[in-house]
Amino acid sequence: ARMLQLSSATGGGPALERAALRGNATAVDLPVPMKKRKDCDFSYAGLKNALRGRVAEKRIERGLSDEDTLPDQDVYDLAASFQSVAIEHVEDRLRVAFKRVVGEAGASPTLALVGGVAANAELRRRVASVASQAGWRLVVP
Repeated sequence: ARMLQLSSATGGGPALERAALRGNATAVDLPVPMKKRKDCDFSYAGLKNALRGRVAEKRIERGLSDEDTLPDQDVYDLAASFQSVAIEHVEDRLRVAFKRVVGEAGASPTLALVGGVAANAELRRRVASVASQAGWRLVVP
């Protein structure tokens, strides 16, 4: 949210989600972190660096300084692309985790999605889908 100069009075996550709703999630090419890893490790460092690079590219394309505000549609597209890839990373890590614990999770395995990120509607929707496909129940308290 800070990189995109989004108002974060209610928090960076909600600001990013609001901007993402108005953007095109395929407008900006960003790499899915750790795509080839077979473990459950998780990191957004590479994705955040890639976003920083795409923001800089947009500023150059538009002839803007670091202090200038990007056009709204650029911000919306960057936010939507970042959110989509960030959630894809969660989906990938969950699929790996589900495979690792198959047979150990009991008769009715349950995944709890908790904390501030659980407020993100797109994350809830996509995690619910991955959990359902794996035969898991999703609980969002």
